[in-house]
Amino acid sequence: QAKSFMCHRVKKGRMPMEYNVLLIEDNVYKAIDIERALESCGVKNITRVGYLEDAIEKMEDTNFFNLIVTDMRYPLHRGERKNVEAGFKMIEYLKNRKIEIPIVICSTSNYETVTDVFGSVWYNELNDIRRDFRKIFAKLEALKR
Repeated sequence: QAKSFMCHRVKKGRMPMEYNVLLIEDNVYKAIDIERALESCGVKNITRVGYLEDAIEKMEDTNFFNLIVTDMRYPLHRGERKNVEAGFKMIEYLKNRKIEIPIVICSTSNYETVTDVFGSVWYNELNDIRRDFRKIFAKLEALKR
């Protein structure tokens, strides 16, 4: 059994925040890699969707999520082709409704320069996404102090 570790540095007597993540990713293999990276950081609650319409439904149905991890290219609706603007549409949706949930882009393209998001993880075979997510969670935890 693989050894699990926490990404958070916990102050004495203080537990790290419990993250409820909405993962928007249409590629099953990539989604599994991302889920494993998130789990290695102590995330237990991950809801995965594969297209924008379902992500918006999940957001409207519940106040459950406190972190969104999104690809940038996925279908807008079930049965459609990938849309290169889907991730931007999700970011715009949240911004327009003043929903203040940290957004992390996780994509095969490098989106480090995108504004209005909390962070970016570049998904490729040469990059350690677990390390990048550890940095994201450390940054999230630092904001709570």
